[in-house]
Amino acid sequence: GTITVSAVIPAYNAAATLGRTLDDLGRQTRVPGEVIVVDDGSTDTTADIAGRAGCRVIRLDRNAGCARARNLGFAEARGEIIYFLDADCAPEPECLERLVAEITRSDRIGIAGGAEIDGNGPDNRFALAYYVSECYDFAPQLPAKRRMYLRTSNLLVRRNVLEKLTGFREHLSAAEDLEFCFRATRAGYDVVFRPDARIVHNHNRRDLKSFAATFYRNGIGGTLFRLMHKPHVPFSRFFPASRLSFALLSPLLILYSLAHIIRKNVRYRPLRSFVHVLPLVFIGRLCWSAGAFHALGMDPHGSRPATQSIPQER
Repeated sequence: GTITVSAVIPAYNAAATLGRTLDDLGRQTRVPGEVIVVDDGSTDTTADIAGRAGCRVIRLDRNAGCARARNLGFAEARGEIIYFLDADCAPEPECLERLVAEITRSDRIGIAGGAEIDGNGPDNRFALAYYVSECYDFAPQLPAKRRMYLRTSNLLVRRNVLEKLTGFREHLSAAEDLEFCFRATRAGYDVVFRPDARIVHNHNRRDLKSFAATFYRNGIGGTLFRLMHKPHVPFSRFFPASRLSFALLSPLLILYSLAHIIRKNVRYRPLRSFVHVLPLVFIGRLCWSAGAFHALGMDPHGSRPATQSIPQER
């Protein structure tokens, strides 16, 4: 029989974007066998939109974060393969079919993920700065190949891999997808990038406050991930272990990361297309560093949860 696919969408106050995501999911050349929306403590009409679209809806009383929402969704899912999609991501018509073709090529492939296109256009500077800073490894212009990390905004995972690895680490407020993919590669699975399986990502970042909060949270999650898997994560052996050494080195780290972001982006787009948002990219690196500084005082394995006082949104 054909392999069944369950789509799992964590959604927090996603009323503005969820309708388009579900419409485009329904227009796939290969439609998922079921769609599960995990309403992560929303205060808007997210759950109503999902219910009217015929989805299975799991409602949480309070916001618990993406990792918890995805784990709950996959626990309820019936498919052999789970398609994780964010509530602000619209998949192109052949996206899921191409990911399924990729993951079923070999039993060694445990995870297949696709490319992201910025859906906001060049006028939304916050969205463009986010995309330049965070999505440079997921552009459709890049080659198909094995990866160490992919993002859950557009990710297909075999159920048995999720079960074996016990899902996502719920104490991580960000980078839980990178951490999961990293554990999958360490367990011997191939993680494969498929650039022609594309989503349009409508990052709803329209002001400095939400932009800064996102990078602060990413700094916490990214640092906890590096500390959890030191020294196996690339560059983690050089990552400062104390707040003092981090504070002393952070100007160099910020400049290095800024140069790295520019170098990665100019592989496939001219500098002039994003030079006007580089000041915002720099602010993002400052906020990331503040989050990293915060994380260096935490237990990376989560006895003090990283979700405390850190608002979750994707």
